[in-house]
Amino acid sequence: RSAPEDGPLARTRALLAQLPPMEGSVKYRESWSVEDSLEQHGDLARQHGLQKAVGDTHLQVRKLQTKFCKLEAEAAASKARQVAGKQSAAALRGAAEEAKLAARNLRMALKLQNLQDQRAAAKAAIMEKEIEKSNKEMNSMREAIHDVAQGGGPPIAGPVGTGPALKGNEDRKWFYCSDCHVGGHGQRFCRY
Repeated sequence: RSAPEDGPLARTRALLAQLPPMEGSVKYRESWSVEDSLEQHGDLARQHGLQKAVGDTHLQVRKLQTKFCKLEAEAAASKARQVAGKQSAAALRGAAEEAKLAARNLRMALKLQNLQDQRAAAKAAIMEKEIEKSNKEMNSMREAIHDVAQGGGPPIAGPVGTGPALKGNEDRKWFYCSDCHVGGHGQRFCRY
């Protein structure tokens, strides 16, 4: 015998179909400006919050499903105890079959709840890794901006005719695209 079409498994399946999916479209990508990096970080953090809320909602539905299945199993077991000894063998067989089906549904609900919990945790870990990548990029940009503010970075050319703008031979941590004598490099800055 299969689960009834109006049972907790069917009802929660219909409810979960109406909930938004636990997938996000914003992924980390390298930014080329501070504004883009900040915007991307905000988008990732916002998406993480939404995904967490969606994951919590999915998990809540699964927990309710488990509670409903538990109540059904308890009711079926109680009915089987009442039928035992007072009814015919056919009625006892029917009650035992109903209790067996309710127990199977409860095991399935517990398994689905566990899977949903694992899926939500895995999605949260992926989103946290994306945010961590964005944090590293923003720290890298902050270090480069701080380096320029402290006098690092490319030399500033003087008035025309005063000669080339040369920088001393100091040890530098950051090198910038404008330091490169080979054209066409796409990176924002490099460490040597």
